[in-house]
Amino acid sequence: MSESYKDFTIEELKQRKKELEIERLELEIERLEFENECIQKGGFKGQDIAKPKKGSGLATASLVFGILSLLSFWICGVLAIAFAQTVLKDPDSSFGGYGRATSGKIMGIIGVVLSSLALMVFYAWYGIFGLLGLLGLLAGGSRPIQHRLPIIYKS
Repeated sequence: MSESYKDFTIEELKQRKKELEIERLELEIERLEFENECIQKGGFKGQDIAKPKKGSGLATASLVFGILSLLSFWICGVLAIAFAQTVLKDPDSSFGGYGRATSGKIMGIIGVVLSSLALMVFYAWYGIFGLLGLLGLLAGGSRPIQHRLPIIYKS
């Protein structure tokens, strides 16, 4: 049966209040001691301390340069491949981040290939039109445009 506070005298209620206050303070002290112990150990009482894995800066750099190589110059692709090789060459190393390194390497290779193709197309395009322009100049195309197109420019 639960006791009612009506059954107690004022002195007994005051005593009970003091006991509850002491009990609350003891629980607060226990909680603070537990928090302090957790802070010192870096984990919870009775458990192994779980620390986050240290990520590999090289793997992240490989991924970032791999993405940049798809958008910009081939030098980013070369850096992505080099950083990825550093991470992937030793599987027992403490580098970690193998997925990022592999992704960076693949994107770096794709970026280098695309940049090389873009350079070849650029040089071919301007080479062809440059050659045609040079041939036009050599064939007497140095006259001003007004003399070559008399219909549009009537003097």
